[in-house]
This record gives sequence, structure tokens and C-alpha cells, in this order.
Amino acid sequence: MVQGKIKSMSEWTLNTLKKYVIAKIDGNDERYKQEFDNQKLAVKDALAAQKELTNAAFNSSEKAIVKAEDSQRTYNQGHNDLSKKMEDQYKLMIPRTEHQGAIRAMDDKNQDLNKKIDALSIRLTAIESRGEGRSSLWGYIIGGIGAVAIILSFIKK
Repeated sequence: MVQGKIKSMSEWTLNTLKKYVIAKIDGNDERYKQEFDNQKLAVKDALAAQKELTNAAFNSSEKAIVKAEDSQRTYNQGHNDLSKKMEDQYKLMIPRTEHQGAIRAMDDKNQDLNKKIDALSIRLTAIESRGEGRSSLWGYIIGGIGAVAIILSFIKK
């Protein structure tokens, strides 16, 4: 034990022991009260710091939510525009079977027109042949007249 604070054994009485124990308890009470106050202050500071961190996290979360909502809004707008374009394009399209039917109908018309062109080509060739025959006939007639004129000219001489 520390000398100077503790009395020698001969000086102890019941009253001095009581005072000593009460002084020790009061000293411990003061020390415990100080430790309790320090712990209380530390808990208060920790709670305040945690509150600030929670508020900062909440604010960051709010900002992230706003950004995510803006991004989603932008994506939705682009998707809606694409969907509208696809719908407009789909309205202009025809089904494959309908397209194939239209192609077959055009092929049939094309074959009919080719047959008509072939028939007209044959008729044109026939007309041209007759025209050439007539041209040849006129050539023979003029040639015959020329031959008769030559013969007459020899005869007159």
C-alpha cells in the first residue's frame, strides 16, 4: 500500500475505517462517474457521426436514384421511339405469302405480255414480208416498163 495515505495500523478505528471506505467509495464514484460521462460523450459523438454518415449515405442514395430514374427515362424514350418506328415499318410490310402471290400474279402477267409480244412480232414480220413482196412487185413492174421502153426505143430507130 502507498505510505502517507494509509495510516499505520495503530491509528485505525472504526470511525477512521468508515471515513476511509467512504472516501474510497466517493473517489471511485467520482472516477466511475467521470468514466461514465466520458463513455456517454463517446456514445453521443459516435451516434452523431453515425447520423452524419447515414445522412450522407441517404443523400448519395437519393442522387443515385435520380440518376437511375433519368437513365431509365432516357432508355424508355429511346425504346418507345424504336417501337414506334418498328410499328410504322410493320404497317408498310406485307406478309410473305401475300408477297409471293403478288410476284406470281406479276409473273403470269409478264408471261401473257411476252406471248402477246411474240404474237405481235410474228404479225409484224408477216406484214413486213408482204410489204417487201409489194416492193418487189413494183420493182418488177418498173423494170418491165423500162425494158419495154428500151425495146420500143430500139424499134423506133
